[in-house]
Amino acid sequence: MKIHMRPDPWPETWQFDPDRFLPEQVEKRHWCAFLPFGHGSRICIGTKMAMTMMKITLCSLLREYEMQIF
Repeated sequence: MKIHMRPDPWPETWQFDPDRFLPEQVEKRHWCAFLPFGHGSRICIGTKMAMTMMKITLCSLLREYEMQIF
């Protein structure tokens, strides 16, 4: 989507910066600045399946590792 490459809500679009999704950064942007699956009547029909697959994958990965809580 070209909306994710606009420089006004996303400075340095090609740079990896996970801090862009911190709560204080999200509050500064318009709510439509990040639409990975679209919105409204044109929303991706695979949205729920994709989210479910991501959760299953994450659970499968975490099950393979021993977590140590300090």
